[in-house]
Amino acid sequence: MSLSSSKTPCTSDECKSVGILKCEGCSQIFCRKHVNEHRDLLSHQLDEIVLEHDTLQQMILEEKNKENNNHPLLKQIDKWEQESIKKIQQTANEARQQIEKLIGSQKEMISKELHDLAEQLRKARIDDDFVETDLHKWTNMLEKLQRDITNATPSMTISEDPTKLLVAKIFVSSTMQQHLEEEEERFGKFIGNVCIADNGLLAYHPGPERSDAFIHHILRRLILFQSRRPDLTVNPI
Repeated sequence: MSLSSSKTPCTSDECKSVGILKCEGCSQIFCRKHVNEHRDLLSHQLDEIVLEHDTLQQMILEEKNKENNNHPLLKQIDKWEQESIKKIQQTANEARQQIEKLIGSQKEMISKELHDLAEQLRKARIDDDFVETDLHKWTNMLEKLQRDITNATPSMTISEDPTKLLVAKIFVSSTMQQHLEEEEERFGKFIGNVCIADNGLLAYHPGPERSDAFIHHILRRLILFQSRRPDLTVNPI
């Protein structure tokens, strides 16, 4: 507050005293009594701000000391993980059931063919009605059934369909991360006759003379090079 030379009345309500001090913050003029009250009011408001600051700082310290397991975003990731596991397990169980069904059907088919062959062999022995061609036929049938039993698994294959997405991949995005990346994508140190402008987003050569310029920390930014000499070179380091 500064001393006022003019006899301006105090701006407090119903005060008839002459204002002697002007508050540089609110530009109001107060008498000695009310200037003290005004300062007390400002001090009280400052105390409230300090208290709010301390409360917020305490909250931050408590959050730092807490385990991150209860963070809602981490819980969201846990939920995605569990749901993804369930989808994978369900798909795996369905595939197992299909394999078991196919294996069971193939076993039943082989068992039926073996049963039919056994009936033919039994009837041929009882009737004593068989020749070399019958023996050759029955031998071939047994060899075929043996191959079917041995090669039951190779007749089935498992493949993945890339067009059907079972689990959607999650990713984390943050405006803070984008801000940090933007801060990094600026021109840094340089050697030679180089000017850095536009808050580090622009680098150019100001002079017409031939010389080399070296710029450090160029990340995904276009080098805007201005010179009247086309043979002037800029080399990143």
